[in-house]
Amino acid sequence: MKNPFGSLSREQLSNIIYDDSGNYTINERRAAYYESDDREQAWRVKVAAQAMDEYNRTGKMTNFFSSVLDHFKELPTIEQAQYPKDYASDLE
Repeated sequence: MKNPFGSLSREQLSNIIYDDSGNYTINERRAAYYESDDREQAWRVKVAAQAMDEYNRTGKMTNFFSSVLDHFKELPTIEQAQYPKDYASDLE
């Protein structure tokens, strides 16, 4: 079944997921969460494969850490806030 929130941006999904105002039902918030989580899992599978390829070719994972940092910076602020305080600087 296609997720009704499949066309929304990550920011829009987060706005629904974390909206406690009552504007969205629990099922709408759950659907937004599932869509966001599906995208996150797809990104993780992709970046893990790229990391393994990079490591097998070079013995390093420089691009992996850069990709993770770029991804973190693109997350909505409310999602960034869930990571440890020094997460971005540790990746650098």
